[in-house]
Amino acid sequence: MYFDCITSKAKYQIHLSVVLECLAICEQQGHVPIIEKSWWNDTQRRYPGIVISLEDMKHVSQEKPIYCERSDDPIMFIVAAQNDELTLDFVSLLAIVSIAEEHGVISKLHDNWWLILENIYGQPLIRA
Repeated sequence: MYFDCITSKAKYQIHLSVVLECLAICEQQGHVPIIEKSWWNDTQRRYPGIVISLEDMKHVSQEKPIYCERSDDPIMFIVAAQNDELTLDFVSLLAIVSIAEEHGVISKLHDNWWLILENIYGQPLIRA
C-alpha cells in the first residue's frame, strides 16, 4: 500500500513498509511508547519484507541532529527513492499509521498507546 505525500516542492508516494520501518526506529529510539511484540509479529506476517531490528537495517544511517526551532518533530526521516530524497516527518508518519489502521492494512495499536503518545508530546496527535 502506498501513501501520497505532498510537500511544497513535490508530490511523492511512500510505501507502508517504509513507514513501518520508520516506526520501528522511533520505538527503538524512545520517541514512541513500546509496541507489543504480538503487533510486530502480526505486521511482519502481513509485510514479510520489513525489518524491525535497527541492527539489521543495513540501509539506514543516522545523521547528526539538525536543530530547528520551527519544528516540534522529535525525529525526521530522509527516505531515498530512486534519484530523490524525501523527508518524512513524525506527524506524517503517525498519520499514515493511523490511516493504515483504519483501513485494516495493519492491526490497530491499543488506544492506550495513542494516549501515552499524546501525553508525551502534550497534544492530540493525528488519528483517523
